[in-house]
Amino acid sequence: MPRPVAMPRPARSPRRAQPGFRRAPLRVSRAGPAGRSRARVRRLAATLLLCLSLRTAVAAAQPAASPDEPAPEVIVIEGGEDVVRPEADAAPAAPLPSSGYQPGSRTVISRAQFADTQQTVADVLQEVPGVTVVRAGDALAPAKVSIRGSRPDQVLLIIDGVPVRQETGDAAQGRAQGRQGADLARLPLEQVESIEVLRGAASSLYGPGAAAGAVIVRTRRAARRQVELAATAGTSGYREWQGAWSEPLRDGVASLRLNHRRSDGEYLYFDPLLAQGTAASVGAAAQRCAPVVERVYRLRRCNARELSALALDWRRGADQRWSAELSAERRDGLGGVQDPRPFGREEQRRVALGFADVHPLDGEDRWGLTLNGAHREETRTENRTLPAAPLLHQRESQAFGDAWRELWLGRQQWRLGGSAQQQALVDDTFDAARSQGALYAQWRAHLPRGTLEAALRQDAFSDIAAQGTYRLAASHFVLGPVGGKVSQGTGYRPPTLNELFDPGSELGPSAANPALRPEASLSQEAGLFLDLEPTFYAEAQAFRQVLEEAIVLTARADNPNRFRFENVSRTRSEGLELSANLRAPGGWNLDGAWTRQTALIEANDRLDPRDNGKRVPGVPDEHWSATLAWRPAPGWSAWAGTRYQGRRFVDTANTRFLRAYQVTDLGATAPLGWGLELALDVRNATNETYAELENFPAPGRQLLLTLRWRLHAPGGDSGPAGPGNPGAPPGSGAGARPERPAGSTPSPLR
Repeated sequence: MPRPVAMPRPARSPRRAQPGFRRAPLRVSRAGPAGRSRARVRRLAATLLLCLSLRTAVAAAQPAASPDEPAPEVIVIEGGEDVVRPEADAAPAAPLPSSGYQPGSRTVISRAQFADTQQTVADVLQEVPGVTVVRAGDALAPAKVSIRGSRPDQVLLIIDGVPVRQETGDAAQGRAQGRQGADLARLPLEQVESIEVLRGAASSLYGPGAAAGAVIVRTRRAARRQVELAATAGTSGYREWQGAWSEPLRDGVASLRLNHRRSDGEYLYFDPLLAQGTAASVGAAAQRCAPVVERVYRLRRCNARELSALALDWRRGADQRWSAELSAERRDGLGGVQDPRPFGREEQRRVALGFADVHPLDGEDRWGLTLNGAHREETRTENRTLPAAPLLHQRESQAFGDAWRELWLGRQQWRLGGSAQQQALVDDTFDAARSQGALYAQWRAHLPRGTLEAALRQDAFSDIAAQGTYRLAASHFVLGPVGGKVSQGTGYRPPTLNELFDPGSELGPSAANPALRPEASLSQEAGLFLDLEPTFYAEAQAFRQVLEEAIVLTARADNPNRFRFENVSRTRSEGLELSANLRAPGGWNLDGAWTRQTALIEANDRLDPRDNGKRVPGVPDEHWSATLAWRPAPGWSAWAGTRYQGRRFVDTANTRFLRAYQVTDLGATAPLGWGLELALDVRNATNETYAELENFPAPGRQLLLTLRWRLHAPGGDSGPAGPGNPGAPPGSGAGARPERPAGSTPSPLR
């Protein structure tokens, strides 16, 4: 797991940034007593390895930095800090901050840890403790993130400071097919500068939708002239072409980025009907899309997906940023895998415009403004064997604005602000609109050996009741490098417009229920950490998360064949998260993470009281990962990683479950000269067949080969644009940090 990054501890000496390392996920499956025995041996070996690593970290002296090497620049981002190399003429920056000063369960992943790899955003997140990634196929298939047993739509995705909330047409079928929640596959990792994961309720910090947590993504910003081209080819018909060009323009830098990705989406999946010998015979069209292979497996075809995007960006000075994005998507195979019929097609087109301005006021105080507007059109047909009339034609428009002011009063940091959002949704059966406004206050006290944090937020809606949320958190070094953390917060997810108003069709389920209430959550955390900077950091967090008023599909009393959404259940997830990071001399980096949790259905009386006390379907009871990376010189790297996921129940009665699995990935990069670089990824090296959910399999072995060419103008490397980035709160950017009182820390509130 990437180490979380937070605020500097004044008492400790400055240190140089160590090279970042890619942390690859992997996969192989074990079943039966022999497999469980081997898993225990592996866990014991991993524990011994971590103990030896700790001893090495304590004994190892910090390597001396080259006198010609510039100090790292600390770039403030949402809720944490990122570390990048400064421009050649930039002034030396503050030391890398200590992870122990960041309250709550936060993990910040910088670009140095995944640069120049064929990973996806989902690959990076699946090694964070408490995070489960639900895939619907290969690297380009839809991928949704779950935190501590939540549904994917209870996790909020924020890109450059703008929340991503996309409606799913035909909400009932979307829930049944796993189509709800933000799709991480839509975002190319090459365009990402940093990723932050906040586990636990976070609506008081980031707004509606963060009932179980938030994923904050900050995209790359060019700082000077550069050209970059890359091409990737892989198995299952995967192809990717991307190009980027930035050019100084007047008093700023203009950037253009193109990306096109395509995959045939072929993968093996286990068919339980074949295993039972009850599979019905299918026609030629079905055999073409799902032929039987290896007795009980099918090869899923007719599942191609294409994603294209064009992004324009102009950063004016260090304060303003203008952006525009055009994207298009085509996806075949909209259903699950057990129905072998050829499925329909979904096409989407989206345009978005954005503006951000962050200005310093007197001394240390700042103000900021973010504006964003987006329009999306979606067309979907159900089956290519039926008439070609569209099943759905949906249009969605959104406008978002956020304004805030940050004040420093000694060691106390305040952020006061408000936001507004307007959403309109029109399709063939209904049209609806929602207005939302919010006021929030966030406070941090930066103490010599710790941090206190508090946040309050009030949201008002035009169609549902107002919602208030809070968050309290603290971290403190108790004895030397050993400290403790504690936090508590509330969150919620409002029902979508489709869930409230979509009447469905006479032939399909009905999702309409204007009386739906928001889903509410309460998260509590407490833990210990050991911070031996800069070589070793370890953290243990015990957590408890309760989700109430869960919205589920229920059969209608007047017609059991039709359904609608209801607030019916309460779930509770409890567990323990462990993580550790070791940075050793010689360019070695070792990451490890382990999660053990129990997700229970506490109250399901309105649906089926017999489910009370049963496990929540789809939530693994155990998850761990380990990654070893080596970067001996710039441009050279090699890594190996493994990821284990325990068994998951398929139904609420807990009568069926999916077996546990373990996956192993390998990768390497090498420079070829003249700005060329070659990278190879081997995913699921042992070709293990497994499934994340019953109807959504993950693929077998995949090979990806990338050739990348870069041409930079003289000077430092490109990097974050600081305050011009709407995803970065005040204090961002090279040279942007003002002098603080002795012992204070510059980490932002958000």
